[in-house]
Amino acid sequence: MILINSADIVSADISKNILLVIDAKNERITMLKYFYLISLLFCFFSCGNHVKKEFSEGLLCRCIVFPTGTLCDTYQINVYEDGTICTFFGLRSEDFDSLARCGKVMKEHVFEKVETKKTSKLQYGSIEQLNKYLSAINENRCFHSNALNWKDSWCVVIETGTSVSLHNIGDFDNNNIEFIYEMLKKNSPIIVDVHGWS
Repeated sequence: MILINSADIVSADISKNILLVIDAKNERITMLKYFYLISLLFCFFSCGNHVKKEFSEGLLCRCIVFPTGTLCDTYQINVYEDGTICTFFGLRSEDFDSLARCGKVMKEHVFEKVETKKTSKLQYGSIEQLNKYLSAINENRCFHSNALNWKDSWCVVIETGTSVSLHNIGDFDNNNIEFIYEMLKKNSPIIVDVHGWS
């Protein structure tokens, strides 16, 4: 006959309970790790898709109006194939001007900080007219970085899927570019204030 000491039984029960508690803790930690990983992946993909959609999906053209003497007071007007016109206003990033001089203007976003964003719709006739002028500038790419006044002036960049046009405002040598700029400025949901400084 084998005698079992009650202290041994209590000790074994305590050890078993401790192991169960440790296993439960480890399981909770593992579940939390999976939860955080899934949350991070969800945020990464949903934020990435939002930026991608905002700046590429259905984008017809983009017009950036900016003063050369300062990074603030920059406007970006996006026009989408469905007639949506979206204007951003704020502080542009520091590398924008050097990219603009090389004709490599468009990254996903030109802003360091967006202060205002508004959206509206263009009339159908306006979209048709805009498409006509955009087709014309795609055939005749205008890029005049060397001739630009980079001190205390306003510039406009118009980008389509195939071309980038850069001009000082008031020195357009292409009527199509001037028309597109004036049309987008007029239809912008945020008033584009091209002002002087004193």
